[in-house]
Amino acid sequence: MLALTTYLIGLFSKETAIVTPLFILFFWFFCKRKNPVFTPSIGEGIVNPVSLVKPNNDKAIRPTKSSQIKDFLTYYSGYILVSLFYVLIRFVILKNPLEISPGYVKGSIAINFMTMTKILAAYVKLMFFPFRLSADYTISPVLSVFNFSFITSVFLLVAVGIIIFKTVKGIYGLFMLCFFVALLPVLNIIPIGHIMAERYLYFPVAGFCVVMSGLLLGKLTTKLSGNHPQSPYKLGKLRDVFEEKSKKFVVKKRFLQGKTALNKFFTLLFLSLVCIFFTTKTILRNKVWQNEYTFWTAILRKQPQNYDAHNNLGNYFYKQGKLDRAISELEEAVRLKKNYPEGHNSLGTMYIDKELIDKAIAEYVEAIKYKPVFPQAYYNLGNACIKKGLLDNGITYFQKAVSMGMHNPQVFNNLGSAYIKKGMLDEAIAQYKKALAVYNNYAEVHSNLGYVYTEKGDLDKAISELEAALELHPNHANAHNNLGAVYCQKGLFDKAQQEFLMAIKYDPKNASAHKNIGVVYFTKGDKQKAREHFLQMLQYDPNYIKDSNIFPLISELDLIKK
Repeated sequence: MLALTTYLIGLFSKETAIVTPLFILFFWFFCKRKNPVFTPSIGEGIVNPVSLVKPNNDKAIRPTKSSQIKDFLTYYSGYILVSLFYVLIRFVILKNPLEISPGYVKGSIAINFMTMTKILAAYVKLMFFPFRLSADYTISPVLSVFNFSFITSVFLLVAVGIIIFKTVKGIYGLFMLCFFVALLPVLNIIPIGHIMAERYLYFPVAGFCVVMSGLLLGKLTTKLSGNHPQSPYKLGKLRDVFEEKSKKFVVKKRFLQGKTALNKFFTLLFLSLVCIFFTTKTILRNKVWQNEYTFWTAILRKQPQNYDAHNNLGNYFYKQGKLDRAISELEEAVRLKKNYPEGHNSLGTMYIDKELIDKAIAEYVEAIKYKPVFPQAYYNLGNACIKKGLLDNGITYFQKAVSMGMHNPQVFNNLGSAYIKKGMLDEAIAQYKKALAVYNNYAEVHSNLGYVYTEKGDLDKAISELEAALELHPNHANAHNNLGAVYCQKGLFDKAQQEFLMAIKYDPKNASAHKNIGVVYFTKGDKQKAREHFLQMLQYDPNYIKDSNIFPLISELDLIKK
């Protein structure tokens, strides 16, 4: 039960643990089956070990073959049931209905098989010759059985198979097979995103290391002890014979001793070089993982055509605020692979930041074209349409993202703001409430909801929502501004003025707050301060000149020409 429990925990920690029952099966076949231990059945009590010995040949009484198989199947069925339970949870209960499988290479099982054969051979090669390492590989699919890389890969794998079958026995045979078994989950039998990656070798390399260290160190131990079971010259056993023979045998003995010492030296030298080589490779490889920049640039030095690396390097530059370099990398990524929805989506986001709205919309459309179920792209496209003033289109795309399972509070918040711009206040309130149902501590939504209640004239609810926003986020400029507007409607101009000043303090470029406090100063007769704030309002948002309520005020203050 403890073994089955840990196996279940392992499955939910990392899916590759699904191969554990295969390890147990091979262990039973290679080791346990050949050396069975008699275990009394439950209820038989403790058996005297002496009674299990035959009087004639002192060999332990072994269980029958059928009982061995029966016991094994009883034991093994627990692992099968745990595996089926995990598959049920993972692929039925917890499966995302909108999840799309990456599919086989080129959509063909035959091409997928040939390509993965080449990749499996590449993994074997990397174990012995870890050169040209890359964290993300660009693999050319094998389209024909006559492809040279496929033919050489088959020969290599057949040769390795013969070596395993002919030369490696017992526990070493088990661990050699474990190398290949551990790779099964990542051989695209069930399609995965990346068909080859160095990280897929972390688990299989354990089997490789056990075999290599066991064989090499075992050989070294034999040499250092001077005991050579396979040697025709057993010096230890023939010592007396050599002493009785002529000088010819003495010379031969010295020659063999010298040869043994030389073998010891070269074995130690070889092991030392292997350890130094792999240790050095590890140290140098760790430097590649220093940060995102070194990681992705290292990949691009060896694979300039790797579109994923260009995409991720672009995202790195974007986070660093280097927008032009980010756009350059993303444009290269989508040039290398036009059918690259993630790249088009990222590029669109960067175009938004450059205020290139039309180009951003075009990229989002490309992303959706190549990946129809892409809620993030629909959400981004909705934001771009809102920026362009296409409110109906924006609302449609937001709703599409929600229908695809994107129940992010930001989506509902932006959808509610779009409804406000259309004057659909009840619909906006409904969306804001959905956002708060997902995440109640969202200050922006509370602030927006307070604004809507203000527009509807429900000032008490408005104050409640705005105070909730400021409790969550005291520096929220829009919440201070909206609360000031409520106080204005209640005739509390001093409190309103205080809130507007707080909004400007936390967001000096808040045009709405400058407008509102300008109106307050104008009402109080302080036209100089009103002029100052109206000037900043127009500086940060010139569209306020079209506001029919504001135009007379700024005209009276002679601000039109300025």
